[in-house]
Amino acid sequence: MKRIHLYQLDSSAYEHPEDRRTLNVLNTMSCCEGIIKGLLDWNGVKADYVIRKASNYHVTHATCPQLAKLIDEAISILSIDDVPRVYLEWGYNINGYTRGYKDTTMMVLNTGVIDLMTDMEQTFVIGHELGHIKSKHVIYHTLGALLTSAISNIPIVGSVPEVFMLALTRWSRMSEFTADRAGLLACQDVDAALTAIIKMSGVPHKYFDKINIDSFLKEAEALQKELSFTDKAFEKILNAMYNDHPWTVMRAYELKKWVDSGEYERILEEYKPLVCPVCGHHTDKEAKDCPRCGTTF
Repeated sequence: MKRIHLYQLDSSAYEHPEDRRTLNVLNTMSCCEGIIKGLLDWNGVKADYVIRKASNYHVTHATCPQLAKLIDEAISILSIDDVPRVYLEWGYNINGYTRGYKDTTMMVLNTGVIDLMTDMEQTFVIGHELGHIKSKHVIYHTLGALLTSAISNIPIVGSVPEVFMLALTRWSRMSEFTADRAGLLACQDVDAALTAIIKMSGVPHKYFDKINIDSFLKEAEALQKELSFTDKAFEKILNAMYNDHPWTVMRAYELKKWVDSGEYERILEEYKPLVCPVCGHHTDKEAKDCPRCGTTF
């Protein structure tokens, strides 16, 4: 499937509104970057980076050519500037994570992502993690965790750490919805994105060929209808307190809702580049000639 390489894609075009509001506040803190870098260095991110290099399988075109190709194309499609080093970690749960800052940026994928998913489902997971990097989630997630830890050590603060943690984790869950949108933009296959999320919910390998997307989405719709206003507030608290990611049923529902809104197709059209017929270079669709080979359009 020929996918659109989104020319100079701006993450604000697809970020979840609640995620975007928080990021706008964080990005206006002019002193933030230096503080964050110091905190990340202090938090052992560089040490973790060295450990990954020493202990985990490094994905390159020599070691994992097919996977490396998927990663390269996802990076190109999403216009990623901070290109991560990618490592594999043993584990058959379908999971991945990002760590680091600028030159130490890295992505780690569990073995299960490779062995249990199709190429386009893998691309969704890869794009999801790249979405965290593009929106700078990984930086602020780490900063928030450090601040929460620091506040909790102040005896007179009382219940503030818990309140702060709930607010932080609420935003973190919204950032996962943003990352899911990036994953879809990377794979550009709605069914593959949804089956990737469904596989994360616990479907046994023997039933992969029986996955029913419509049934899964109906579960989410039924859950939305069943929950009262109070239940929904309680659901948000439970989800924030006990989950690293939003519930998979809700992730699928939110992603499909975004697709149905027309925003997904709008972004594909808005950021669609002009491709030079001679050298294949991607450039702005308003360009008059190719910046690489000089061909006039």
